Amino acid sequence: MGDLTYRVDFEQRTGQGEITNFSNNIGHITLHQGSINGQEIKADASMAGGITGKYTLGFFGPNGEEIAGDLYIDSSLDNSVPANGGTREKYEAKNRGVAFGLAAQKESQQ
Repeated sequence: MGDLTYRVDFEQRTGQGEITNFSNNIGHITLHQGSINGQEIKADASMAGGITGKYTLGFFGPNGEEIAGDLYIDSSLDNSVPANGGTREKYEAKNRGVAFGLAAQKESQQ
């Protein structure tokens, strides 16, 4: 588990973010800027050491204030279980890497 921070600019129709504070010391994952296409964003991800991946997020809830999706890192990581071949094929990845589920909701403005 880690902390997902994701910023969406609905005017520019883009989103980007990061995942930090993993409980198993995986490290920091950058979710690079992607464009909103319909109700989702597909874009690249990266980690230290040149490790790359891809992610997909969809918008949910009455005003698109919730996101959910998945992230695929194209490399094995310490303290993680490798994804199956179907997941690798879905992301057209070269290696059997690691898949993550992503979900978050908008923080209330106080």
